[in-house]
Amino acid sequence: MKNAGVDLYAISIQNEPDYSTSYESCLWDDTQLHTFIPYLYNSLNAAGVGSVKILFPETSPWDFSLTSTTMADANTRAMVGVLGAHNYDGNDPSSPPTNYGKSVWETEVSTSDAYDGSMDNALTWAAKIHAFLVMGSVNGWHFWWLISQNPDNEGLTNQAGSPAKRMYVMGNYSKFVRPGWVRVAVSGSESQSVSAYRDPSSNKFAIVAINSGSAASTTFKFSGLTATTVTPWVTSSSISLVAQTPVNVSGSSFNYTLPASSVTTFVNPSNPSDVTPPKAPSGLRINP
Repeated sequence: MKNAGVDLYAISIQNEPDYSTSYESCLWDDTQLHTFIPYLYNSLNAAGVGSVKILFPETSPWDFSLTSTTMADANTRAMVGVLGAHNYDGNDPSSPPTNYGKSVWETEVSTSDAYDGSMDNALTWAAKIHAFLVMGSVNGWHFWWLISQNPDNEGLTNQAGSPAKRMYVMGNYSKFVRPGWVRVAVSGSESQSVSAYRDPSSNKFAIVAINSGSAASTTFKFSGLTATTVTPWVTSSSISLVAQTPVNVSGSSFNYTLPASSVTTFVNPSNPSDVTPPKAPSGLRINP
């Protein structure tokens, strides 16, 4: 990959080391992973790519039990850069996993039920992203495929490449919440699921509001940030990640009617050209 001009950020030891399949797979236990990590770490350094982070365990469910031996050892713990796991158990985190000071990523998820590109399905995924970012405190969340090879929900699009609403809902996060941003605390009504993020080196911020019910007039207040206007970007049954008329901010407060069954991102700066879009829509990564 390096010879082809591609700089890898991280490399996983084994895809789903807990799962034996008909395709290429390999079962590992926590002791074997602990034994192998120094060999991989030293080989990366010997090859001149020591900056590539080691990611593990990448188990099929959201489970980190295979990290226990490695993370209990200070030497091997220092060799690990990212703790990651898939989410094929379907369970949302109720609390953050023990991270040992490492980044934590959800690295793969989808479903294999019949294709459903609707807004109802997208709201399900919005709730899952919210749960992993807010309750799970993950630094990255990733979907499985961009374009599905099968007539199911494994992709962010259908087999022809036409986007499902879930792709735009992911964009409500990934288009604006950029690598290196941090999540900030939110309090108030739980009638909508709201999370907020900011660039620690500037005044740029994004507020993401999920409204699964009917249209709701909602007041947003913030502190420690300044803005004269915010621009709402809305995904609903009728529009897909479309910028709306900027909303005036008065006294660090603004009101907006969230459309029914929608995800809305309020972004500052209001000029969308100031927000760098991602090169690919299939993942989201932030700092703790």
